[in-house]
Amino acid sequence: MKAPKSSERQRAYNRRRYKDPVIRAATIEATKRWALANPERYAEIRRDASFRHRLKKFGLTVEQYETMLASQGYRCAICRSADPGVGGDKQHRGSWNVDHDHQTGEVRGLLCRGCNIALGAVKDTTITLAAMIAYLERNAPWKAR
Repeated sequence: MKAPKSSERQRAYNRRRYKDPVIRAATIEATKRWALANPERYAEIRRDASFRHRLKKFGLTVEQYETMLASQGYRCAICRSADPGVGGDKQHRGSWNVDHDHQTGEVRGLLCRGCNIALGAVKDTTITLAAMIAYLERNAPWKAR
């Protein structure tokens, strides 16, 4: 039988320890004290954990994400903006939204916040998008009426 990996052994050890309410409370309290004493590092760890969780949700590795972003020229796949939008700074790789097909789960690209919200609002339907374009063209302020 193959010996478990170090990380698996560590997780098993932590699960056993966390079953003890005294040890659990002490560990949580120590973590809170450390987070208050190291706010910048704590925020960095939380951002990285959030980023990795989002990637895992879509079945992506960090390398696949970085490759996808590079192939898009570090820009939104739709509007080509270099700014990922509200909720993230330009240098934090986790601020781009992972766009995916809601039927198949297949990842399509990385989008800025605005484009991701727009696609969600029309429920990914080209019929609605075409109707929106027609509406804008009919009601353009510069068009002679």
